[in-house]
Amino acid sequence: MQKVFFTALPFFAIVFIGFLAGLRYHISKTIIPDFNKYILYYALPFMLFGFSSQWDLQDIFSWPIFITYLTSSLMLLGCTYSLGLLSNIPLKQTSFLSLVSCFPNTGFIGLVLISSLLGPKALGPVMLSILIDTFITSSICLYLALRDDGSIFDVFKGLYKNPMIWGFALGLAVSYFNLALPQPITLVVGLLGGAATPCALFVIGLILAPSKPIKTLKWRIQGIDVILALFCKLFLHPCLILAIGLSLIHFGVDLPSENLIPLILAAALPSAANVVMLAQQFNADSEQVSRIVMYSTLVALLSFTAWGGLILSN
Repeated sequence: MQKVFFTALPFFAIVFIGFLAGLRYHISKTIIPDFNKYILYYALPFMLFGFSSQWDLQDIFSWPIFITYLTSSLMLLGCTYSLGLLSNIPLKQTSFLSLVSCFPNTGFIGLVLISSLLGPKALGPVMLSILIDTFITSSICLYLALRDDGSIFDVFKGLYKNPMIWGFALGLAVSYFNLALPQPITLVVGLLGGAATPCALFVIGLILAPSKPIKTLKWRIQGIDVILALFCKLFLHPCLILAIGLSLIHFGVDLPSENLIPLILAAALPSAANVVMLAQQFNADSEQVSRIVMYSTLVALLSFTAWGGLILSN
């Protein structure tokens, strides 16, 4: 457990540094929307492009992993979406609250953190989870969020505007066709993609810093408890993957533990920061989404350490 804690600590230290920068007013919060645009439209797509272009899809894809992760995400998505509807939250906002409850911060934190814990061979299942979150889970939520705003054409136009999909798809195309990129382009991809994780974590810290003295923490958002959202993301999601994975193994499905463990750890990560950026892009209430991302990031240092210690010790 100590190894897990000290491996995860540097990522959360960057969040704390961003918090201090915002608390001391060294950096104005007015730049956060521009920071988010840079991460969403430039750094994150280049990071996904860089990772996906180095992997063969055949090395990433596995039906047992695909079924395990997708089933858990859809179950969690359906649960949180139904809860939002029962709470009379607008459909668009319900969609993004559902997405932030089941979309882990695998890109910004998980790839480096899990590879540091388990080695580079563990990245295959993690990459597949990113592929599912990027192409399937987020697309379903964007469809649910945009379907009342216009025609089906408008919905697909919204999906088309998702830069994560383009970055991942272009990287897979480069890998599939064995294209060799010129060294200057590779360097640009590495520099921009490498900025995604520290910038995203720093921005989370900036958002966490209060603009004025805090008297009370807002633990409720339009009928959905933040605590419930944290429970779904940090506890229920990895539990679902563990239960589904063990069930498949029980029925004779070939799902090695070295593939199931990184998937559980990926699900135990805090909510993805890019969901906040998507909510801003599609004019949803990003403040509610960002609150879940912030609190899940704070709690995850302890919860992820607990999951890592529990899984790796057994």
